[in-house]
Amino acid sequence: MELHLNLVSMTHKSFYEKIKSIKVPGIEGELNIYPQHAPLLTTIKPGIISIIKSNNTIKYIYISSGILEVQPFLITILGKTILQKKDIDIKKITKKITTIKKCINNTQLFSKKMKITHQLKKQLAKLELLNISNI
Repeated sequence: MELHLNLVSMTHKSFYEKIKSIKVPGIEGELNIYPQHAPLLTTIKPGIISIIKSNNTIKYIYISSGILEVQPFLITILGKTILQKKDIDIKKITKKITTIKKCINNTQLFSKKMKITHQLKKQLAKLELLNISNI
């Protein structure tokens, strides 16, 4: 049995394809979804989506945040930012990570520190995509 994946984003061309399974970084942990999964609606945190395609190849995609809707044979992901490996510049990412870490160390206000930490998590997830894709 196969699932249908509908992936929509403001930054990435939408696509619809048949897949075997998918792993999504949900707000409360990783979600592994297979055909006939129970219906579900949840928030996605920054991280890597792993898609096992119908031909058994694995595709990795970065997502900044979004909404996941699961039906028994249909998965819909509405993502704020979705990137593939080819979209990521390692030099820019490492520079941003360095800058963000300095900001965290120089910030005293807790709420501001949390926002900056969230930005760091996004950049680290992009870096993770580059590392996973090289395996």
